[in-house]
Amino acid sequence: MKNAFLLSTALVAFAGAASAEIAFEGKAAMGVAGGSEIEHQFVSDFDLDATFSGKAAHGLSFGMTVDLADSEDSLAAAPLAAAPADPAYEIFVKGAFGTLTMGEGIDGAMTKSLADAADAGNKGSIGDVEEAAGAGAFAAGDDVFVGQTARWDYALDAVKLSASAEWDEATADDASYAFGAGYDLDMNGVKLGLGAGYQVVEKAGLKTTLTGGSVTAEKDQLVATASYQQWDDGTAEGTHLAVGAGYDFGDLSTHANYRVNEEMGAEVKGYGLTAAYGLGKSAALKAGYGVQDMELETSVWTVGLAMDF
Repeated sequence: MKNAFLLSTALVAFAGAASAEIAFEGKAAMGVAGGSEIEHQFVSDFDLDATFSGKAAHGLSFGMTVDLADSEDSLAAAPLAAAPADPAYEIFVKGAFGTLTMGEGIDGAMTKSLADAADAGNKGSIGDVEEAAGAGAFAAGDDVFVGQTARWDYALDAVKLSASAEWDEATADDASYAFGAGYDLDMNGVKLGLGAGYQVVEKAGLKTTLTGGSVTAEKDQLVATASYQQWDDGTAEGTHLAVGAGYDFGDLSTHANYRVNEEMGAEVKGYGLTAAYGLGKSAALKAGYGVQDMELETSVWTVGLAMDF
């Protein structure tokens, strides 16, 4: 559970009364990293987010989340680490019609609807090394243009629907459209989550289609996820298969995942492992290990302390 600094205010407008809240959330980490492609080194990272939320008349609510500060990933120079993301933000309006979200760096409808095996019961690691690039890539057509994404979400009991669009600001004909659906059910005490998605990306005269599905099962302290995706751009095609599981022993939690990327007959296999030991509600000792390519034996690991504020 994350601690937040909460500030509440009251806003009075001509149309009536509205309430607003502001919450700040911080994260920091420090530790040691190493692997087959990098020298042993110290690593640290921090992130500060602010969330603004409010309510208006007729059941309408609104809000915004913005990344106020994000340090450059200490592992950014390593081949197995993802490049630091640009500061992102999202703005939402919620009502009887569902939720409309717009901004930079938000998930498209397909990505939101599918569960990622690397998230199954995973408390994470410094640098998210268990999600190393290559075989760890979760195939999606998000953030392929210079522009913002708009997504609509609607939930009716156990059914969830999503639709999104991303337009290229530089070229009017280039765009990405995605659709997703989810369904939750309970089967003999096992919580199941099903997801499916479809996405079309048109860029530089090339049309790429992506389809995928996922299933997540949760029973007591065990969480397991399996996902499958495929893509085809008319000249090449590929698939992404991933399975992951996590178990919570109380203060100690563990996670493992395995992924296979296939493109035109060539396969890249990888896996990731994490362990986290809680030191109360706001800090944990974390260890992570990721293998990008099992054949080339490219790997990276981190050990350290993660803190939430």
